[in-house]
Amino acid sequence: MPKIMFYMQVGTKNKNMEVVLITGASGLIGNHLTQLLLGKGYEVRHLGRTRKKIPQVKSYVWNIEKKEIESEALMSCDYIVHLAGEGIAD
Repeated sequence: MPKIMFYMQVGTKNKNMEVVLITGASGLIGNHLTQLLLGKGYEVRHLGRTRKKIPQVKSYVWNIEKKEIESEALMSCDYIVHLAGEGIAD
């Protein structure tokens, strides 16, 4: 039985390492997913409201109020995992 993955394939230029962009990566699931993907050899990028400094992870800013995303975040991505949304504490 095939595994089910929730993603959107965007295309790639980097044939050596697949690139995964995670929105909402600062949450519980995003943190664990980041570590899992890094351990499996993926290049991981984060897209969020603020830039985080995490070793081995490129971080990009998504300004929701201005409706702006750093375009470099989407360049050469193989997968996008969208986890951004309301926090359960909000």
